[in-house]
Formats: sequence, C-alpha cells, structure tokens
Amino acid sequence: MAKRDSNEPQTRSRSAFRRPLTIGLVVLIAAGLGVAALAIETSREGHDAAGRLKTSHVLHGHKGGVLGLAFSPDGRTLAAAAVAGGVRLWDASSWRLVGELPGHSILADLAFSPDGRTLVTAGQDGSVKLWDVQRRSLVGQLRGHRGWVLDVAFSDDGSTLATAGDHYYGDGTIRLWDARRLKALSTSTGADAVAMWFSKSGRTLTFLNAVGQVKSYDVLHDQAPRVPWFDTGSTEYGNGEASPDRSKLVLVNEDGRLLLWDVLRRPPRDLPLRVHTYQSWSGDPVAFAPDGRTFASVSSYTASPRKAGTIVLWDVARRAPRGKTLTFHNRGVTGMAFSLDGHTLAAGGVDGTVRLRKLASPPT
Repeated sequence: MAKRDSNEPQTRSRSAFRRPLTIGLVVLIAAGLGVAALAIETSREGHDAAGRLKTSHVLHGHKGGVLGLAFSPDGRTLAAAAVAGGVRLWDASSWRLVGELPGHSILADLAFSPDGRTLVTAGQDGSVKLWDVQRRSLVGQLRGHRGWVLDVAFSDDGSTLATAGDHYYGDGTIRLWDARRLKALSTSTGADAVAMWFSKSGRTLTFLNAVGQVKSYDVLHDQAPRVPWFDTGSTEYGNGEASPDRSKLVLVNEDGRLLLWDVLRRPPRDLPLRVHTYQSWSGDPVAFAPDGRTFASVSSYTASPRKAGTIVLWDVARRAPRGKTLTFHNRGVTGMAFSLDGHTLAAGGVDGTVRLRKLASPPT
C-alpha cells in the first residue's frame, strides 16, 4: 500500500458523473434538452422556513445544459460548464457575463487552480485544456487519456494536476501532470475513480473508486495503491465529495443514497444521516459550504418539466437537513457550488440556466 500522510487531512474533491446511465444523460442533454438564451434575469423569491431564501438570479445561455460549476478562489468569478458549449464566466458581484471559453465537444468537468489564474476543463474528447482566466486564452492542452475525462483536481500549491478517465467510456486511469510545464508525470491504471483529492502537502492523492474502496496514491514516490486504505462496504458508487477541512467525505451510492464518513478517525467511521437519504447522483449532486459545516445535495433530479429539481441543505454536525427543501429548477439540478463567503448557492440545470439563491446568512 502506498504511504499516506498520517496526520494530514485531504483537500476538497471535484467529483464526476459516473456509470453508463449518466453518460447517456449527458449525451441526451447535449442533443437538445438544453436551452440557449443570451440574457440575465433577476427575480424575487419568497423565504423558506429558516428565512434564508431572499432573491434569485438566473444566468442564461449555457448551451446544452450545465454540468459543472466552480467559483474562483478569490470568489469574484463563477465558471459554468455547458455540456455542449464551453464555459461561461460570470462576475460574482454583478452576475454579468465577462467571458466565454470554447471548451470541448462535450464538457464534463472544470476546476480553478489555487491561485485562480488558470481554469482547467475536461470532457468527452479525452483532452484536458488549461486556460488563462484573465486573457481568456488557451495556455495548453494535455493529451494521454482515451475517451471521457470526468474528474480533475489540483494540488494545494497548484504544481500538480490529477485527471481521471471514466472506466466505461474512457481508460479508467488517473494521470498526474506537471501543471506548470504541462508535462505528464505518471499514470495509475485501473483506478476507476469517482472522486479524488490531494493531501495538503501534495504528496498523496486519495481517491474513491466505483466499488466503494478508498485508496491512497503516493505521489512523491510514484507508487500506485495496492490495497485500499479502507472499504466503505458498498459495491457501487456514483460520486463523492470531500469537505474543505478534509475531515468528512460524502458518498453517493449508485442507488441514490447519501453516506457521510469521518475520514480522520482511525479507522474511518460511517456517520448515518438521520432522515431520508435518497437523491440523484447525476452530474455533481453534492457540494460543501466553505466552512465545511453544511453540504448541499440534489434531492430530486428529473428531465421532465412536470417535476422540479430540488436541493437539501444538511447540517454536518447534526447529520440532518437545515430548513425546508429548496426548489431551484423546473427541470433537473445537475451541479452546485457555494460562493466563497457561503452566502450564495449556485445550481446548474438541464434547462441551460444557473440559478443563484442568496442566503440571509451563511449556514452555521
């Protein structure tokens, strides 16, 4: 087994959508379920039981639906990945469009570098592209994967980039890259990662695979994992997200159940959620608030206009929902991100919009 930093918690993961069902969904959305409009709409909304819901901005123009969202590290920019139309960059203070990047044939995931200067995108064509955010220009392109690349993650210092290929429609590998020189460092075959995150030092990359095993990759010595760090006891996982303080891991089972793990315990411990745990695992179905005390989950996903896409906010300490379920989209919710200050929750949808809900105060 590869060595891991025994006292170092792990960084936040960027999860990817998994399994043939979800890939099919992405293709279906790209084929025409999304709506392309070129406007911004602001509308007033009511309040939930906790008094949190105040206003809603709706960002339009994401061709083919939205399946990836990320706020820049300084909180000033929101990047939204459109399935079939690249990336749109929005000013997070005015919610005005400030730039567009062409992206891939079908875009799957994106992430900012820790300094916020670079945005990395990945998708169906097997390539990984790095963009200069300020200049809106392509810095370089990483090639090596075959098929879908569904997950990307930076080390804390921004020097190393990890990319994960899908097992069914890609090569199933994790590849490590020198993010500054744009050179390949190493490849771990047969990983089938559904979520991954670096240790704070960048020496270890930990990942959850699709059969519920959590493994650690020794980046410093380029040693691929031989045995799991621990096994979650479930046979199929569709997604996962690590908390910002690296202490918790929310897992999304293939049947849609949420599971919360304390990964700093020795051994790691399952923390059962106190109420219903069923939700969708299509797109990015979970997101942590910056303080790690709250996470959001998609509580219903549907491509039908007759049923809304909804989100539940969870209290991590209590392992129970905060307030009422929030309705975000007339159709499905496919991705989420909290703003840097925790005051705003952004949710992307099948309808090609990003809806932003202003919270009266960050969840505490």
